[in-house]
Order: sequence, then structure tokens, then C-alpha cells
Amino acid sequence: MGIFDSFYNNPQDALPNSDKSASLQMLFSEPLSDDIAHLQNVVRAFDSTLRAATVTGIGTGNGVDAPRSFLGQVEWGPHRVELVAFGVPMPAEVVERCVTPAAYSPEDKERARGQRAHALLYYKGSAVNMNEQFVAVALVAGALCREGALAILNEGAHTAVPAILFTSQFTFGTNISPSQFLRSMPPLYLFAGFVKYEVEGFDGLWIRTHGLEEFGLPNLATHARGHEQSEEVFDIFCNVASYMMAQGPVLEAGHTMQIGDEQFMALRELTPEEAILDDGGPLLVANFIRADEANPHIFGSERAH
Repeated sequence: MGIFDSFYNNPQDALPNSDKSASLQMLFSEPLSDDIAHLQNVVRAFDSTLRAATVTGIGTGNGVDAPRSFLGQVEWGPHRVELVAFGVPMPAEVVERCVTPAAYSPEDKERARGQRAHALLYYKGSAVNMNEQFVAVALVAGALCREGALAILNEGAHTAVPAILFTSQFTFGTNISPSQFLRSMPPLYLFAGFVKYEVEGFDGLWIRTHGLEEFGLPNLATHARGHEQSEEVFDIFCNVASYMMAQGPVLEAGHTMQIGDEQFMALRELTPEEAILDDGGPLLVANFIRADEANPHIFGSERAH
């Protein structure tokens, strides 16, 4: 069994100290090149923070008798991103878990499903802040989007973004860099996820986040009357996630949070009937209430901005 076989069977064994480190995955139309000099030039050209980045690695397989794969790392400043690229498709069930709920065009989703190779990226640098880890990993992924990538996935968050986001000249323009873009991106777009579920026995749909547990935060869920409410819920959950990322895990069951001039969000635990939403991580259910229904003497109130 080779290094790539052992890594693919148990990636956590191949990457020590992998607990609570940011990771993303990528889908490609063709196996990633193992030309180190070329990859280093691609990475360095993507963002000013990567100008001194170094790329090292080894390739295996010739693409004929054995799939072409690549094991490498990208280092700059305090950051190191380890990369394992496989010359075979990612398992379809993983792809569907991320691509199906993602908020982008059906055409881009079909292209992603046609993937023929994939890569796993892990943060292994010294940054402790999880957002900084994700920005670092996403910078490397964004750079590699120009190498035939179809999508960037976050398996733990059940979400994905199309590679064209990082290759289009209209994404960054002249006023914002890739690193600035990633730091200003809504937290539930790639670093965490936002998924809608139709659950038997409930009218409307359930909406919940995935991946906030990686930041040491509880995920959020709510029961919505229909898909037309999802955009409003997305905005609210993004604001609350940003608030928690800045302030820490200050919210728990029993709290209310002011989310508008006359609107509050009351948080509670799942009921037994809602256990289908439970994935083993911390999860709070949000009920949206009017100001006159909030009771700060019981719950305590915070304002999300």
C-alpha cells in the first residue's frame, strides 16, 4: 500500500494534530499537475500575501497504469497548507452532500458532478484563529482554481462554491484582493454551511447551519414556513454567526437575541420530535418572536449587528 492509499483510507492518520484545523476539498476536471515550479508560480500570482509562498511536493502515478496523484504543501509566513491530490473522482455521496444544497447555478453543479479528480487541503500552520486558518486554506484553493478546478467543497459544512468564483475577472476587480474577499465573505458561504431540509411530519421546511462547531460555536436551526423565507433566515444566521465569531460562544439555550428593531430570536434545545436534525454537535433552535414576547428578565438580550 502506497502513501496515497494509506492517506485516502485514513487521512487523519497521515496528518498529525489534525483536530480543529480548517480543511477544504476541491473537484477537478483533470488530475492536478505535479509540476512544482508551475504550481508555485500559480500560487504566488493569486494574491499579494502569497508572493513569497513556496510549494514543495512529490507526484506519483503516470496517468496510464496508475492514477496521477500529488502530495505537497504550500508555506508562507506562519501558514502551511498540506495538499493531497488524487487522480480519481471524489466519492459521489460526498460530492452530493456539498453540491446539492449549495446556492449556485444548476449548470455549475452539473459540471461539478462531472469531476474526474479531487484534492484535500488541510491547514497545518501556526495560526490559532479558525477564520484565519480557513482564509489560508481558501487562498490556496482559490489559486488552484485556475488549474481546471470545478468547485471548492467544505464537507463538514455541507456546502460548496463554484471554481469560477475565483477565476472570474469580475469577482475581485481592482478594488479588492482575494484575501480581502475571503475575509469579507458571509460566514455561511464556504467556511460554514446553510442547508434547507424538508422533513416528514413537518409543514414548510427546516433550515440549519453546519460547520460552526469547527469554530467552537453552536449551529443554528429554525422551522420556516417555506423556501421564500430562506433568504431572510440566511441573512439573520450570517449576522448571528459573525457576532458569535467576534464575541465567542456567548449564546445558549434560554437566551434571546435582538435581531431587528422589533424582532427577537429566542433560542432553545431540540425537542424529541426534532431529533432528526441532530448530528451530534451543538445545535440551537431559533424561534423568531416580537419585542413584546421577549422577556429579558428570563433570557437576557443581546443585539446582533
